[in-house]
Amino acid sequence: MKQHSRREFIQISLAGTFAAITLTSCEYDTIVNPGLSGNSIKIDLTNQLSDGLYGKAPGKPRLILDNLGAGFSKSFDGINFGIPLIISRIKSDDDEDDFSCFSSLCTHMSCTGIRPSLGATLTNRHIVCPCHSSRFDAFNHGKVVQGPAEASLKEFKTKYYAQSKTLEIFY
Repeated sequence: MKQHSRREFIQISLAGTFAAITLTSCEYDTIVNPGLSGNSIKIDLTNQLSDGLYGKAPGKPRLILDNLGAGFSKSFDGINFGIPLIISRIKSDDDEDDFSCFSSLCTHMSCTGIRPSLGATLTNRHIVCPCHSSRFDAFNHGKVVQGPAEASLKEFKTKYYAQSKTLEIFY
């Protein structure tokens, strides 16, 4: 007898009950606000502070541009259902791939409110879900490092422009 994933079981169980319901994984869907131009948005990182408290000055947020591993959450109307995105500094080479960006919707039970729990070193590089403590690696495409989640966070492609200190997020 074939074992079904939780999603398959729910789809099979609800088949025919409500014909209009289609179960999809919300973390992989985005709704684009027609007011946003194209398929990307640019944000200025010049004075963007990290969500966390790091390093030498306890109690003080630090600028994301100056701190490897710093991260913050920000929501944008019409992108990712308005659920905040998590943006983290994963390199400090002033290259276009210096940042990662993920949905803050947990792939386990769609909990929201995931925050970066990153430090200034590569040893503390996780994004943690407050509901069931799933941990995701911000430096490795949002892959699960501790369950119960089994799927990586939804990742958004980014491009960093060092000269203007802006980050382009593609959706």
